[in-house]
Amino acid sequence: SWPRMCAFDASLPCATELSLNVVEWPEGMTTLFRNLGQLRHFSLESAGTEEPASDPPHTLWRSLSVAADLEALEIRDLPAFPAIDPAHVPPASLPTLRRVAIGQCPSVLEKPATWAFLAGLP
Repeated sequence: SWPRMCAFDASLPCATELSLNVVEWPEGMTTLFRNLGQLRHFSLESAGTEEPASDPPHTLWRSLSVAADLEALEIRDLPAFPAIDPAHVPPASLPTLRRVAIGQCPSVLEKPATWAFLAGLP
């Protein structure tokens, strides 16, 4: 049988701004969109009062490694969200990232990988 594709696997080469309210993460997803080379602003938060039932993969951040024009990143109300790991998104690949806002995401803020990513930003 064919593998099931999910919307998060879509290629978005012309997207400059993404704002997502997540209810749940699709089973089998490994990245958050592809070809985000034009992305400038990215916002991600939980759509409900409860966090999504499933956990996103730790490789999710890989998609941002090609977003060289990214200026702002915002993550809110996702308590079990994975850390921003410099192994998946090298800080040097985001030379224009100047604003990062993380709120109500203890699993992101408590992980050393996130702080290593932030410290490595140009």
